[in-house]
Amino acid sequence: MSRMYYKNLMIMSRAKGIAAKFDFSESYNLILSDQKNNVGKSSLVKNIFWCFGCEPYFDDRWKSLDCEVALDFRIDGKIFCIHRYKNTITLIDDIGVKHKYTTIGGDFSSYLLELLNFDAKLKVRDEKHLITPPPAFYFLPFYIDQKKGWSNL
Repeated sequence: MSRMYYKNLMIMSRAKGIAAKFDFSESYNLILSDQKNNVGKSSLVKNIFWCFGCEPYFDDRWKSLDCEVALDFRIDGKIFCIHRYKNTITLIDDIGVKHKYTTIGGDFSSYLLELLNFDAKLKVRDEKHLITPPPAFYFLPFYIDQKKGWSNL
């Protein structure tokens, strides 16, 4: 599997006309707040996964912000950008070619797995053929929602 590093994340609210940018280190990143809860620490992490096609739980307050997200990341020294708004994902590869997807599975999942050099296949229930799993299947080990926990998976 290839090494992937997040460079920065931009979250833009179309409803409020505001944006925030978060820069990441290639080593460790600790997300802290001076306040205890409800300041966006989990939302920041959820938006990274949402960029890659996962569907984490967002409360109604967050959904009302009508956000779009852009994430710059690096895989084995090559820079990529992924942008998501609603169900449209645009991935700009390391040579500047735009790949646009309106579904999470299929071509998007296959391309992302190829980028990550992660050869995962799942058997379709009651069938003999294998499919490329959607991104949620391979990001799941890295994120369990704090509010829902393990019990609601």
